[in-house]
Amino acid sequence: MYRQFSPNPRSLLIGSFALWLLANGQILLAHEGHQAATYEVTPAAAQIEQGKYLRLKVVDAESSRPTAARFTLTVNGKEYIPPNVARHGLRFISIHQRREQQFIATYARGSGDVLVPLPNDARSATVTVAKGFEFVPVTASFDINGPSATVEVQMERWINLQAEGWHAADEHLHYERTDPKHDGDWLTMLDADGLSHAHFLVLRGGNLPGIWAQQFAYGKAGEANDGKRSIRPGEEYRDSSQGHVNLLGVEKVISPISTGGIGEPRVPFNYPPLLDVFRRMHELGGIGGPAHGASLARSSTAALDTVLGQVDFFEIANTHLYKTDAWYQLLNCGFIIPPVAGTDLPNFGFRDPWQPLLGEVRTYVRSGARSGFDAWKQAVRRGEVFVTSGPVIHVDVDGVGPGGVVRLPPQGGDLTITAELASPRPLKTLEVVSMGQPISVEVKRTHTGGVHRLHVKQQMAITKSCWLAARGTGGPKTAVEHGLGIQQDVMAHTGVVQVLVGNQPIRSEVEVERLRKQLALQQEHYRTQANYEEPEHRLRFVDLFEQAIKRLD
Repeated sequence: MYRQFSPNPRSLLIGSFALWLLANGQILLAHEGHQAATYEVTPAAAQIEQGKYLRLKVVDAESSRPTAARFTLTVNGKEYIPPNVARHGLRFISIHQRREQQFIATYARGSGDVLVPLPNDARSATVTVAKGFEFVPVTASFDINGPSATVEVQMERWINLQAEGWHAADEHLHYERTDPKHDGDWLTMLDADGLSHAHFLVLRGGNLPGIWAQQFAYGKAGEANDGKRSIRPGEEYRDSSQGHVNLLGVEKVISPISTGGIGEPRVPFNYPPLLDVFRRMHELGGIGGPAHGASLARSSTAALDTVLGQVDFFEIANTHLYKTDAWYQLLNCGFIIPPVAGTDLPNFGFRDPWQPLLGEVRTYVRSGARSGFDAWKQAVRRGEVFVTSGPVIHVDVDGVGPGGVVRLPPQGGDLTITAELASPRPLKTLEVVSMGQPISVEVKRTHTGGVHRLHVKQQMAITKSCWLAARGTGGPKTAVEHGLGIQQDVMAHTGVVQVLVGNQPIRSEVEVERLRKQLALQQEHYRTQANYEEPEHRLRFVDLFEQAIKRLD
């Protein structure tokens, strides 16, 4: 909801700063900006020359206190991006240099009224305010009849997942953090986009030739934490043949960061195996898994690394991508690993007004009242997760949720499956998935209190060990479609619930045989196609594939 007020120039005291709205409309206040190769925080307005402006009040409806949120504007029917904002706002530019992509996001910091310059010919405008996925986005229209307009927007929660122990993270960001004094801005953006955690990953090549998205320190020394939100540095390690992997929370960077000819200085060889990288990551206190659905590789070693026991999670979604096939195959072979998702910013920063910039697709983990990286890591390893680019999704099997195990006697039995997809925005589908395939369920639709819900509650006879999960979709991502020319709906997917019948393992013999053949073909690829500096490196890869194939027996 919102309220519009008549302009009332006056003097305000904000912290230790006085802010004067002068008779001529000048606004006096300043805030330091900062920038790097992948972003810019625009310096706050020290002086907005005589002209029109908006005073935007964003408050939490429950507490009536200012709250951080992202806002977008249209003026006279057209999109409007202000050149700057005053101190209680934040203007952020996400920059991908190689793709020549920029996206500008404007935020209320949650510390007071945001003063936003408007064009001198502004007559009418709308502002849309959003705060992650747990608050209802608000769009307010207003007229500008004098030198300024004042709009108050009250942000109302439709759900409070943190109260239920769920915490949201973007596990895949690539922005520089070279000075800890700027972490306050990053934590403000997390707050405004409804995130509890973010993982900033250094890498080499791609956007820039050398090492980029560097952090001022790694491990605990590089962590930012304000008691409610935290940032942890990490690394995306990449090989042109083996693929990309996210290494979260490592105490130091694992060199050479990229191999197989990616980045400068160029390391042409497809060595070391990513299996060794994962092992080193675990020694350094990290947690990791394949990135991008294991899709960016000539011959991804995601299956090899999983079968040999070094993968902690599987990234199935980024802003521009949603791939579950490789993950489903491993689950069907009995390798139960949780899904995660993150944006991969500054890649593809296309956002609709209701979408957050950070965490447009995110991972929720159930870590309870505990905060910080260690609690997050443990919850991921337990599999208490779901991923979403909008809707909230839930599944339980006889009261057991994602990461849990339901045990049945050798003859099997009946189970009750409950699943729900919910959002203030329209929804399309909700499915219950067993061993990668949707099962026949009756889906009930409701729309009450401004919230759309799809709900399933159904009994199912289980005679063979399997995994179960829920997945769903909502409306299209229009900005992604316009920016990239690809059609993608918002999505949500739970982690899995294991159902074990007697002593049967979760194992599809058809999928195991398919994986065995896949590993044999990959073994030949790494025997004949990959690039090595030493003959023993080739032999090492061949032996690793031999070990993985035997482990499937």
